[in-house]
Amino acid sequence: MLHYLIERDLFNASAKDKYGRTPLQESMQKNQMESAEIILEHFPRSARELDSEMQNAAHYSCNSLNTQITWKILELAGNEQS
Repeated sequence: MLHYLIERDLFNASAKDKYGRTPLQESMQKNQMESAEIILEHFPRSARELDSEMQNAAHYSCNSLNTQITWKILELAGNEQS
């Protein structure tokens, strides 16, 4: 379903819920790592979005204890600064 929405340009990676969470942050909070990886693949800048508590995807990935996705987010952050 996520691929379908992205391919048809119907997915907004910057959308926020009432807590200021983006779809990436929501996916990570619910431990839906496959969805999080798809979002990161198509929208790498979404990793930098902040929620209402000033937390970004790196904070959520650390809370999920998923080191693979944490490294991916850190790599994306490093690539954007260069």
